[in-house]
Amino acid sequence: KVFINDISYIESWKDYVMVYQHDGKHFLVKQTITAMENLLSEHKFLRVHRSYLVSLDKISGYNGLSVHLGKLEIPIGRLYKQSVIERLQE
Repeated sequence: KVFINDISYIESWKDYVMVYQHDGKHFLVKQTITAMENLLSEHKFLRVHRSYLVSLDKISGYNGLSVHLGKLEIPIGRLYKQSVIERLQE
């Protein structure tokens, strides 16, 4: 069992996703990232790349190429760039 507020980001691994928590724990789930996006989009999660879904509450900064979760940089995909920047500027 995991609380949504504990999730920092989710990384796609084909038909699985790796869920990373802000406390450093992570676990593998048999689920696609698109299915996770559909489940979590109403809970302030944003798809920033075809392989990454990020909690908006955990973003500490961003630029045109990546979002920052503390010291961690997650790339912003070319196809997602415009929508990510618009959402983060709200």
